Amino acid sequence: MQLVIFFLIVISYSSFAYANLENVQGGATLSCETIDGRPLQHGQRFIAYKNEFAPSGGVCNDIMEERECVNGVISGSFTHEFCLEKKSCETDGQIIEHGMNFKLYKESIATQATDCESQVRTCTNGILDGEDEYTYTSCQTQKEKSDQIARAYKKLYDVAKKNGNYKLLNQPVFKNYQRELRTKLLEAAKEK
Repeated sequence: MQLVIFFLIVISYSSFAYANLENVQGGATLSCETIDGRPLQHGQRFIAYKNEFAPSGGVCNDIMEERECVNGVISGSFTHEFCLEKKSCETDGQIIEHGMNFKLYKESIATQATDCESQVRTCTNGILDGEDEYTYTSCQTQKEKSDQIARAYKKLYDVAKKNGNYKLLNQPVFKNYQRELRTKLLEAAKEK
């Protein structure tokens, strides 16, 4: 009895396999199912993505593949039906990636002598939150800027003194510093 059942199973399976082989060879094809379960006919194609979001600074086309139903089997391996591109933000020549917080300043050189006004802003898909007037990535106070100019002036002065050529010291950036030096020298002379 068991032997008869075994032969019936083998014969049934062989008939099914032969029928499928005959369908494929005879032009009949098998359909597929898309990622979300929609039916897909043999030869139909669809686009799939490797990830749900494009890589930082990239676009969805970078992680896309075309998949095709080929006789019941879908080619390719990407599994996401949709892809979103997270856009970065740009301000003051600086790229701020989507989702990043960044401290931005109201001015590049503070109008107040000792304070740089700042605000932490977040980039969300190409848009910075917060107030639009905070766009600079760095800020110097008046004192810091003056000290920087003074250091540059001193270096140039030392070079000019050594070479005997003082033309470089007459650049517009040094005017305020030269005025400041003259004022200090006059005040020092008055005290004597």
